[in-house]
Amino acid sequence: ASAGGIFSASERGLLKEQGIDLLRIPEQQALFEKYYVYFALTQASEQLWLTYPQKNTAGAGLAPSSAVAQVEKILERPPVSSCQQDPLERACNVTTAFDLMAQSWQELSQRQAVLRNWFSEHSCEKLDSLIAASQGRTFRIQEPRLARRRVEFDPIASGSLIHLVLEQMVRKYGGRGLAFRKDSELREEVAAMVQEHLSAKIQDFDGMPERFKYLFRRLVNTLVRLLKRLASEFVQSLFEPEAFEMPIRMDAQVKPLDLRTPDGTRVIVEGVVDRVDVYQRGEKRYVRVVDYKSGRKGFNLSDVCFGLNMQMLIYLFSICSDQEKGNAQSIPAGVLYLPARDQVVSVERNTPAEAVMTEQAKLLRMNGLLLEDRESLSAMEPNLAGVFIPVRSKKDGGYTSSSPLATLAQMGTIQRKIEQNLRDLANFLHEGRVEATPVDGLKDYTPCQWCDYHNICAHEDGDPVRRLGSFDLEAALELLKKEEETDV
Repeated sequence: ASAGGIFSASERGLLKEQGIDLLRIPEQQALFEKYYVYFALTQASEQLWLTYPQKNTAGAGLAPSSAVAQVEKILERPPVSSCQQDPLERACNVTTAFDLMAQSWQELSQRQAVLRNWFSEHSCEKLDSLIAASQGRTFRIQEPRLARRRVEFDPIASGSLIHLVLEQMVRKYGGRGLAFRKDSELREEVAAMVQEHLSAKIQDFDGMPERFKYLFRRLVNTLVRLLKRLASEFVQSLFEPEAFEMPIRMDAQVKPLDLRTPDGTRVIVEGVVDRVDVYQRGEKRYVRVVDYKSGRKGFNLSDVCFGLNMQMLIYLFSICSDQEKGNAQSIPAGVLYLPARDQVVSVERNTPAEAVMTEQAKLLRMNGLLLEDRESLSAMEPNLAGVFIPVRSKKDGGYTSSSPLATLAQMGTIQRKIEQNLRDLANFLHEGRVEATPVDGLKDYTPCQWCDYHNICAHEDGDPVRRLGSFDLEAALELLKKEEETDV
């Protein structure tokens, strides 16, 4: 078969006369390609760049498309070689500007000064910044706020909007204040927030189809249920939300972890915390970090042993290590993931509504790792029945085996392990050890599915991976203890 297929152009023409249109004939294909070129050229709103290679990967010369010649004739401007153009002119957005700055990081040029100055004055939360300075190397790791998501045609099926509404409502009324709002008031206010947010992205909001309106109502209902759940939790808790979207960076109130590797490399870890709750009693100030999760991610300490899922604990230890409130001692009370989505339960037909709600409540229970401290735990949930936090008390005063607890000493061991993981990461990056061998084998953890760098590493199914396994909390704590004793 030829490159054009089994049938020639004349044979395809004969088949088309008989009502069988297999493929476009070359003339048709050429017309469609011209249309596609025209469509692409007319979509630019501000600037249009036409580029073409002069040689292929083998070094053979290449001729430009006829479209380039047509545009050149219309504009009466000859093409310019890329080597004759200032690269800064091609920095058309944040990503290309950052790439240009990284490529010429060690240059002491005016262009580099302009780029560094711009990035120093503008927050760029969509980028995972990892900058290695030439002298006194510094690795600054900034947690991404907006990880890559699947492209969705439904603009309201996004966890970011749920985050926004929960944050604004809790910030406005406080934790316990939500409990004094009627369902109708919550629904009306939430609907207004969601509509205002979406109207900025959708020109004809009122003219959207019925399915969109149904999804809108469903999202509002979900948010109202989540807010009522939050209200129920805060009413019985002594912890109060102290901060929302708290930045942790060198120029913020809370400074990040600032570490040094044996060879002097400086490691700084920055990010933003969804919510910080505090319970203060006398000279003790218990701090817990809460992260809203619209996905199904759960916390497993064994991930930390492999250098994964450290974000929440890094935030917690940064806050407790840096922030001082009078004479109060900041104590790490724990980290919690708050499910920020509707939970669907499977039950038998005619199951009482109360039983359904009980099952849903179990799925809405927060998960994470908490400090084994009776005062702190009781401040979160007085009767420790495992309704809101993943801890249950036994009759003898102890805790159930499924309660994810760590003593203050164990929290210290976990912090030191995380700090060592970060130092190792900095050394690996400095040595160029960035092999495309992603983690595999962990439940609900598929890094390649959301990785921003998939197109760079080009990892495909069947390529080598690092196969890991999960183990329970007790085994993870024991492993961390042994590792620390061995290192000493």
